[in-house]
Amino acid sequence: MDELIDELLASSPLVRYVAVLQDAALTVRSRGEAAGAASGNADEREERLVVPGALKLLSERQEVDRGELRFLVARYGEFFRLVVPIRGGHVSILLETFMVPPEQVREATRIVSKWVGRPSGGV
Repeated sequence: MDELIDELLASSPLVRYVAVLQDAALTVRSRGEAAGAASGNADEREERLVVPGALKLLSERQEVDRGELRFLVARYGEFFRLVVPIRGGHVSILLETFMVPPEQVREATRIVSKWVGRPSGGV
């Protein structure tokens, strides 16, 4: 997963943090200290509890009458978190910006697909 994280961090100066949770293994890396970013313990709790919970709820919604969940975007103060579900977990990308450029979403999902396959709707 190091190569995936390296490529995501290199894809844009807006990318401040990348986490990959796959089969209970969590790998996290950030680009310097982003102002207002959470501490390491808060990040770990979010990646292991909050994000999987949100993906599970939204994945169940897709089973009712929607298409496959391809990504999730959440706003936190000065940051956006882009989450791409993968088999056995997710890739989480923190963007330091006032808006999420659509090209950033396309590029991030392309990179994730290259390294771990097509984004998965399951958690």
